Amino acid sequence: MARRFAAKLGWLTAPVVAALTGVPARAADNAAGADWTPLIALAGGVGIGISLLWLAMAGRLRRQKLAMDACRARAEACEALRDEATERAERMTVEAGVLRDKLVSLGRERDNFRRLLNAAPVAVWRRDLAGDIVWRNDTHRTVVGEGSDSDEIASAIDLAQPQLLVARARDEETPVSEERRFVVEGQRRVFHVVETPLLGEDESAGFAIDITATDELRRELRRQVHAYNDVLEVMSTAVAIYDRDKRLIFANKAWKTLWSLEDDFVSGRPTMVEVLDRLYQMRKLPEQTEYRQFRKHRDDLFTTLMEPYEELYQRPDERMLREVVTRHAFGGLLFTFDDATDRIVLERNLNTYIATLRAVLDNLHEAVAVFGPDGKLNLTNVGYRELWGLSPEFVATDPHIRDVVDLVIGALGRPAQLLEWRDSLIASATEMRSGDGRLDLPDGRFIEFASTGLPDGRTLFTYLDVTDSMRIERALRERNEALVAADMIKSEFLENMSYELRTPLNTILGFTEILHNDYFGTLNERQREYSAGILEASEQFLGMINDMLDLASIQAGHLQVDRTDFGVEEVIDEVIDRFRERADRRQIAMRTELPPNLPLLHGDSRRVRQILGNLVSNAVKFTPPGGEVTVGAGASGSGIDIWVEDNGIGIPDEEQERVFETFRTSDRHTRRGAGLGLALVRNLMELLGGSVELRSKVGVGTTVNCHFVNRRDPGDDAGDRVTDLTDRLS
Repeated sequence: MARRFAAKLGWLTAPVVAALTGVPARAADNAAGADWTPLIALAGGVGIGISLLWLAMAGRLRRQKLAMDACRARAEACEALRDEATERAERMTVEAGVLRDKLVSLGRERDNFRRLLNAAPVAVWRRDLAGDIVWRNDTHRTVVGEGSDSDEIASAIDLAQPQLLVARARDEETPVSEERRFVVEGQRRVFHVVETPLLGEDESAGFAIDITATDELRRELRRQVHAYNDVLEVMSTAVAIYDRDKRLIFANKAWKTLWSLEDDFVSGRPTMVEVLDRLYQMRKLPEQTEYRQFRKHRDDLFTTLMEPYEELYQRPDERMLREVVTRHAFGGLLFTFDDATDRIVLERNLNTYIATLRAVLDNLHEAVAVFGPDGKLNLTNVGYRELWGLSPEFVATDPHIRDVVDLVIGALGRPAQLLEWRDSLIASATEMRSGDGRLDLPDGRFIEFASTGLPDGRTLFTYLDVTDSMRIERALRERNEALVAADMIKSEFLENMSYELRTPLNTILGFTEILHNDYFGTLNERQREYSAGILEASEQFLGMINDMLDLASIQAGHLQVDRTDFGVEEVIDEVIDRFRERADRRQIAMRTELPPNLPLLHGDSRRVRQILGNLVSNAVKFTPPGGEVTVGAGASGSGIDIWVEDNGIGIPDEEQERVFETFRTSDRHTRRGAGLGLALVRNLMELLGGSVELRSKVGVGTTVNCHFVNRRDPGDDAGDRVTDLTDRLS
């Protein structure tokens, strides 16, 4: 085995030995075939030693190379560090220059800030950790004063107040402020003082702003607000003011009265929603189908209202309220409420009145037009448009009077007379003159016109087509002339006939009285009855003739009144005595109603007898047998009333006015007269200055009351005074 190991080692070391010994490898190979084992072993050992030596030397050389590489790397690193240090030094030199410049700039900026703070009109200071002022600006020095014992802007009795404010700011870690009053150069000033918390580790700042002018404005504003509230308080308009928090801050007396809210509730500054809820519960708000939506709309006004908001609504008590909501100058909303009930009623009445006037104007027979001061047509009715042939479209354009006149003249064929009047017609619309006249148009129409100046400067014209009236007037004038002539003939006929009738009638009356009074012999009962009938008929006939004459004289204005003082009782008794026999024959009772101490009546006693005679005659005539006729009198105001009452057949309502007409009698009366009695009564009462009144009911009776005015004419009073004076002198 040693040999094999040696052989193998020889083979391995042969190249080395050959290299070291110079023996060729082939010879070494040949020698290996000989028994060179010891030698080979020795050579192997030597080779191993040499190899190990070579390996050791190679490792050392490698370590030296590595060391040399490390030295080279360290040298390169040192070179890089040197370059970096050089670059850093250069950079630090530049940065040092920049820092020097920045320090210089910061110094200038600091000085500028100091100058700025010194120039500021606000006092500024800086405090240290202990709260003492370590720096202050010039304004602070001016406010406090150079020789002041304290640097604080506070009075001597409140020197602890600044430190308390500083402590509060540092505790709360937020700026705090307060107002202080301080005397500067003998004047009382007001400052708004602000202290800040610690700005760094050991410093804080403070400011004092002079708000003296603001305080004066604030106080003046407060006075103005009080004055403003005083004015609002006495206003009849209900006013309520809500602030920006939607709370009621003011409500005048009218508002409280309008909504019937208690002072305690109002003074509690309720929100608008609370006010609306209270009013809704009291049924003071208008009826709402969706109250929540109504309330939300009111609440949204605080954020959405830009322009004044106005609304008109009706409360459940039927009062109409006009509500106006506007922005308030101090924020919030201003609500005003006016009771518009009367105004709405007036507007409604006015609109109704205007519509009524328009309907009245359109239905008038007169044509109406109103022209303004500028001569333009402002108002017309249907009659005006139809009278002059104007279309509604033409009138709607407010034409000038010149256009209207030209259109009318053209429609009438441009007559020469109207062309001459053209300028005056145009001028009349703006002259505001009152006048009237009549136009004779070429087409045969007659137009009456009138103009009146209105208070507003406009002119009112009225036109009336009197063509038919003129024709009727002409016919009536001709008829009146004929009636006057006939009346004159009638009067002459009555006078002649009464004269002609009176003469034989007086003869009949005279002879009948002679026979009836037995002047020429005694008459038997039948003859006396006949003579009495002749006397009665003759007296009635004479009375009728006298009535006709008196009526004709009254209508002609010839009847005279002879006024004297007389007693009404005597006149009534005379009339009763005159008709008593006739009433007895008809079984009619006659009685009187006369109060005691009835004053004298100043009038014509003869005419009073005539009036009562006609009334009593009618009462006896139309009262059935068994009836009753009453004649009464009594004082009434400034005169005396005398009435005649019966329970006869009565007069229907439709005939009561006609019975006072001449020759008019009721168709219901079987005993119809001449129709002169009541007509003469009314005419005589009017002549005496009195009045007559008839009250009647069919089947019940009739009452005729005559009111006599108890007055004297100036001439009568003078005559009475002369008579009284003569009596006293005698």
